[in-house]
Amino acid sequence: MPGPVYEVKITSLGGTPVFVVAAADIRFMKVFGALWQNQMWYYPAFLPAAEIVLKDMRALKLPVVFSPAAQQAITTLQQLRKQHEDQVLPDGFTFKTKPYQHQLDGLTHLIYYWRAALFYACGLGKTKIVIDWQRAVRCWPLVVCPKIVVSVWARELQVHGINQEFCIIDAETLVEREQQLLKTSGYQGVVLSYDTLVRFPEVIAKLPYTAMVADESHYVKSHEATRTLTMLELSQKAARRVIMSGTPSMGDPRDMWSQLRLLSPAYAAEEFWKFKQTYCVTAKSNKHIVVGYKNLDGLHARTSLVALRRTKEACLDLPKQVTIDRTVQLYGRARTLYRELTLSTEYQDLLSQIQKQLLIGAGRLLDIPHVATLLNKLLQIAAGFVYVRSEAEARACDDCEYLHTCVQDNIKPHTSRCVKHPSPSPRLVEFFPENAKLDALRELLEEILEDTANKVIIWGQYAAELDLIEKLLEDQHLGHVRVDGSTGGGTAALAEKFNTDPTCRVYLGQVSTGVGITLNAANYMVYYTLPWKLGDYEQSKDRNHRLGQERDTTIFRLIAAGTIDEAVLRALRTKHDVSEALIAAITCPACEHAASCLVRDIMPFDDECIYPRGLARPIAKASPLT
Repeated sequence: MPGPVYEVKITSLGGTPVFVVAAADIRFMKVFGALWQNQMWYYPAFLPAAEIVLKDMRALKLPVVFSPAAQQAITTLQQLRKQHEDQVLPDGFTFKTKPYQHQLDGLTHLIYYWRAALFYACGLGKTKIVIDWQRAVRCWPLVVCPKIVVSVWARELQVHGINQEFCIIDAETLVEREQQLLKTSGYQGVVLSYDTLVRFPEVIAKLPYTAMVADESHYVKSHEATRTLTMLELSQKAARRVIMSGTPSMGDPRDMWSQLRLLSPAYAAEEFWKFKQTYCVTAKSNKHIVVGYKNLDGLHARTSLVALRRTKEACLDLPKQVTIDRTVQLYGRARTLYRELTLSTEYQDLLSQIQKQLLIGAGRLLDIPHVATLLNKLLQIAAGFVYVRSEAEARACDDCEYLHTCVQDNIKPHTSRCVKHPSPSPRLVEFFPENAKLDALRELLEEILEDTANKVIIWGQYAAELDLIEKLLEDQHLGHVRVDGSTGGGTAALAEKFNTDPTCRVYLGQVSTGVGITLNAANYMVYYTLPWKLGDYEQSKDRNHRLGQERDTTIFRLIAAGTIDEAVLRALRTKHDVSEALIAAITCPACEHAASCLVRDIMPFDDECIYPRGLARPIAKASPLT
């Protein structure tokens, strides 16, 4: 007796087209994007996921028939595929600003793929693509981006939009931002920061958005972060979703789970632990420790379903960008203190611990007590200063009645959980009277700015070194702007001043703020200190090498010889996660092959390293409680 025949119908969930089958047959679970809900199977009915759904149903030879409406939907999908290939735009659609071909590619990609990713390199004009897309598909988007980029969206809408009024949530205080969110009636979209999203999820959930755009989507790569969880929750209301980033991952496949999940559970159907198990190699004795990656071809195929990738080299005929490393020799107080620290018992104990246990996982530094503090001190000394603690701060816990509880609960002084000292401690800085890097920067600025047509961007990592550099600029009577973590919404105005004011010769910025802005007025860039985060480096170095740049650009990197700077430089040269540079900074100086490896750009545990990645890495196991 023949079995039942199941009918596939077409409907929508929250405005998203889906196929639906009323059946309990477990075989339907094997079809791509399967979702079991209310005694029915649901599948995405939009490109390109729908094509895989139909292919899977045919391959499994399921006993199905398609309703007339579903058959019409399949015909429409075939027509949309042809229109996508031919890059057909909606009838009557016009551009305010003419797109480059890669922008047209991106626009049609977003129009025909309801859930899509634009992995475009910095400077390729992703914002314009989304502005044109909003008008083409007539959606009401919730655009979420880093705080520093909010003002960029406001400016780009003026340049590329046609009668598009977005509510820009950019007020400085939380109260004012909430008031802005409550006054979005009459707008066609809203732009806000990830910080605002986390602060007001209930208010944002009530907005009438039908689409979501995650700009710089690597901000939600951590699957446990509050901003990620909030984005995933709020995305359920958006029928259309876009993620875009020039640096979606720094080589770790785990970075992609939440970004794919944000687009649709169909693209990351498994839970995070299963995703990690598929693409990561973990230590035999501890599954939480990642020691390598696997199946990356499969992950590439998965992301390629929805992602359009474009590089500057392939899309733009930009002027040359040259990178020059300037080496300096530490002297005076910096040289003495650096040597004392590297010879200290604390440093030697840490070195011994790492060398004995070889605690390194591919691109991940394991949690070794005090390693970040120690290595940050080395980096600061190389830059000509060091943060120090006052005697009062050092003795904050002496004779405190809460000390035992704080130790148990890992509560530190001068944090919000501390009972006696909840306020942040003022940071004291010792500036060295002699500073090799600052002297090198002074000479470099004289060389660059001798030509009045030249402008320069200077990147630093710490507030103290920005203070050092700013004093130098003031002493030299050089017009400049300064952007750091406290600048907030004023970044765009300062960038505009730098780009348009001929008397403003220098843009001094904290490297973590080097995202989402264009600084094409500069044809030179100087890294006073290299950043730890590869993503920060990749973002910042292209601020003046993007659409509209007509001059060759030069990047100078100031490197203190024989210091941690060299380890960071090697990591950035080879696009390693900089956590491996931390290992290099400690382990390599004690190795007899260090000089040769520096010349040949060999990182610890590379194939050419005498300690190969395949080397057994002992892992300490917890002793049972007695």
